[in-house]
Amino acid sequence: MKRRWLAAGLVMGLANGCVAASAQADALGAPDFWPSPTGVLEDMGRMVQNPTTWDETAWLWAGAVGLGTVALHQYDGQIRTWIRSHDGTPQNDVARFGNALGDGLNLVPLIGLGYVGGWLLEDKTVMGDALAAAEAYLGSGVVTVALKSMTGRARPYTGQGPNRWHGPFQTGSDVTSFPSGHATSVVAIASALATRHPDTWVGPIAYSLAATTLYARMHHDKHWASDLLPAVAIGYWTGRVAGEQSSSSQALSWQVAPLPGGGEAVVIWRW
Repeated sequence: MKRRWLAAGLVMGLANGCVAASAQADALGAPDFWPSPTGVLEDMGRMVQNPTTWDETAWLWAGAVGLGTVALHQYDGQIRTWIRSHDGTPQNDVARFGNALGDGLNLVPLIGLGYVGGWLLEDKTVMGDALAAAEAYLGSGVVTVALKSMTGRARPYTGQGPNRWHGPFQTGSDVTSFPSGHATSVVAIASALATRHPDTWVGPIAYSLAATTLYARMHHDKHWASDLLPAVAIGYWTGRVAGEQSSSSQALSWQVAPLPGGGEAVVIWRW
């Protein structure tokens, strides 16, 4: 996101005319990244940008994901049978963990705890990580919900088979299989964190944890294999956008300064 300045005038009756003070992000423990409402909307636009604006590389990746999804679709039934035939204590434990990890009811509090923890530790990077994760979660969710509502694919446990697509605007969880929301969310967050921390252990660990969610969704018979590849692609892209935007943002800072003439002050935020 490009550097933005926001000036908000606060009228304050100051007995002596003016008061000036300043503080930088280092002193405040403010995050190294703070998304503005307009910035979030711009990033969302990048996440779902018009395909006519894609370059050749983007089209190649989209084509590869599409072909891969079609190929996986041919083996959805066999993959489901194999997954369900390998059911034991280790698999159940991994599946329980992965399913819980991808649940929004757990992810959102974890993101919030990450932000609060960073604030308590005065760690701006951790706070920025949490905010980038939140933006990735939001962006990936918008794309996923749109696709679910347009495709209406039946989940495996319904017994309708992998070729049952009910079409747009269906209601009920039974027909929201494509793509996987759990998978999209965890991959988006993993991608955002990996982008913010390149050449570190963060990416491998984050993606490894996300892989448990992909397995869990098939293990619990909630998704077909072909629901997962587009979920991974959506999550990776939206997380990458959020991570790149946050990594290039300027640190948040604020300053209180007197206005000419006295009696009032202006508060200026920069990010």
